[in-house]
This record gives sequence, C-alpha cells and structure tokens, in this order.
Amino acid sequence: MMRVLCAAASASWIRQSSAVGWWCCLRSPSPQKGARHRSEKKKFLGISGALSTAWAIEFGGRRLTFSIAARCPRTRLIGAAVTTSSIAVGSRCLFARGDAGAVLTQHRTDPSLGPLGLNFLSTGCSAPKAIENLVASTPHHAWRQLAAVDRHGGVAYANGAELRPIFAAAEGPGVVAIGNILASPRVCTAEIDAFLADPDQHIAARLLAALRAGLEAGGEIRPLRSAALLVVGEESFPLVDLRVDDHQDPLGALCALWSAYAPQIDLFVRWARDPASAGPASSSGKNPDFRLD
Repeated sequence: MMRVLCAAASASWIRQSSAVGWWCCLRSPSPQKGARHRSEKKKFLGISGALSTAWAIEFGGRRLTFSIAARCPRTRLIGAAVTTSSIAVGSRCLFARGDAGAVLTQHRTDPSLGPLGLNFLSTGCSAPKAIENLVASTPHHAWRQLAAVDRHGGVAYANGAELRPIFAAAEGPGVVAIGNILASPRVCTAEIDAFLADPDQHIAARLLAALRAGLEAGGEIRPLRSAALLVVGEESFPLVDLRVDDHQDPLGALCALWSAYAPQIDLFVRWARDPASAGPASSSGKNPDFRLD
C-alpha cells in the first residue's frame, strides 16, 4: 500500500502522517465555472506535451528536483538519493545520520533544515513530528518541500504553498519520495514502486533504481544536471556518499560510481575499525587490499 499526493497547483501544507494508505488530490486553483474556469484548469492541471513545453518556458529559470529517502528493515541502513537540474545538489538537499534518520530539503532550498531535522529525529521525534517541528522553525515554510524518514522507518513529508506545478509526494513502507516542477505527477509513485520492487538488493541500488524510475516516468521539465546518493549505518561516517555535481547524464554517472564503489565498502569500514587487519601498507601491489587514499 502507498500514500500519494499529486498536485498540479499550489497547495497549503499537508498534514504529515506515517500511516500507510492511498489518496490522490488534484486541485484546481479556482472553483468558478465556465470559460474562465476551463482556461485556469487547463493552465494548472493539463499534462499534455504542449503544456509541458509551456511549463518549460514559464519555469525556465527555476530549479527542479525529485528525491527519495528510505530505511531498509533488513539491514537497518538508512539512505537518500536526489537528482535535479541545478549544479551540486548533493551538498544542499540530502542529510542522514545512522542514529537519527534522513531528511530531504528542496525547493528554494534551505540546507540548514537538514541538520536541524536530524537533530529532531535524534532526540526521538518521529518523522511526522520532526517535519512538524521543521515547518514551525522557519518563517519561510511556504517555499519549502521537506521529507523525513526516522530510524524506525516512519516517514512524513510536507509541501509549501509556493510550490509550483507539478509537485508530488508519495509514501510506502519505510520510504518517502518528493518532487517539484515535474513533467508528470507519476514521478514519485514510480520511485516508490521501484524502491519496493526488490528488497533483497542493497539500499543504495534500490535508491538508484528509484531515481531511474522517476526519470522514466517523466522526471523534470528541464534536463538533469547533478545527482547524489547517501547511505548511513551504525558508523559515525556515511557508508556511501557519492555525488555527481555537473554532468549531462548525472544518473548514469552516479550509477557508474556506485558500481565502482560498492565492492570496496566493507574494506573502507574495516580500515576505519581495524587498520592493522589489512596488513602492512605497500605500494608494490602485493597487498590486494592496499589502495592509495
């Protein structure tokens, strides 16, 4: 089961909940009838190719983002992934700690809300309560799109009144996805479906599959430029922190980075916990565990 919000017009902040259900809201900006209403409805709710072109012109100067955060109950790892049409998204939108959870902050992004949200989660706040506290903490909440997953797998999200169409959000068990100025309201539900499709995969691979599915469902109305992947566990440092800051195919480049990095994760953790276990460092190539880093 999944809970989803798909909105093609500005909406007020929604009530956050970790309950799993299903509902969908598409709201016209005007209750009036007649030609004016039809014109406004077409402007705000149409999803045709022609309107996508119009949106690309209207929002050409705006930055567009879709992301996902999740907890894997099998491994208890927590992770998040994001992609956008602006540069270096990984430095601004993804935040996670193994003792807390993960926070997504986007749309006129305020990166300070990420660490603040993690602080709320680390004190024992559920994801819905952490989002509620974040909204209350900022006078500019109307411009923000936020989401969180707590260390127990609870999830929540909130959308500000100044978000522009199409913005969307969706929840599944232990996973939440959000996006703004999208090409299709299906982006976030596609992310959730892809993440839940193969629970035996590493959470990083599942997050990347989710971004791919979001892109295939329509993605943004502008070309992607950057992407990032973050996974945390019981260590005080991230297990995975990969970023593509400026690339014509940021998701492809991020997937390639993950493929190269994944086989070395255990080694890097072993170096941190017990460096002597890898044997003496040598540049001769005789020690297969040796890397220059």
